[in-house]
Amino acid sequence: ELEKDPYYRRHVIDCLPHVWMLDGLLVTALERKQVARFFQNSEVVGRPVRRKLRPLTASLFVPTHLKTLSTTPINGKLRVNLMSRFSTSEKQTTETDKRRLAYLTENIEA
Repeated sequence: ELEKDPYYRRHVIDCLPHVWMLDGLLVTALERKQVARFFQNSEVVGRPVRRKLRPLTASLFVPTHLKTLSTTPINGKLRVNLMSRFSTSEKQTTETDKRRLAYLTENIEA
C-alpha cells in the first residue's frame, strides 16, 4: 500500500533519516529538509498528512546474525570503512552529500 501513496518517498525518507539512496536516487540534505518541512507545513494547514511509518531508532530489536555483520570477511571490511567515514550521528549537510558522492564514485565497481 505504501508504494502506491503519492508521498511514498517522503514517508520513507522521514522514517529512515540516514538513508543515502532510495529507488536508485540519492537522498540529499536539501531533500531531507524538504521532507521535514512538508510534514510541518501539512500540520499547519487544515489537512495534515499523517506519518505512515514511525522513524526507526537504535532501540529496535536487531537479530543476532545482523549484530555480528561486521565479522563477515567482505561485508565487514566495507561496512567498517563506511561507518568510519560517515557516522550516523553526523549532521546531514551539503558537504556530507559531496563526501558521499565522492566515496561512491571511488568505491563503486563498474
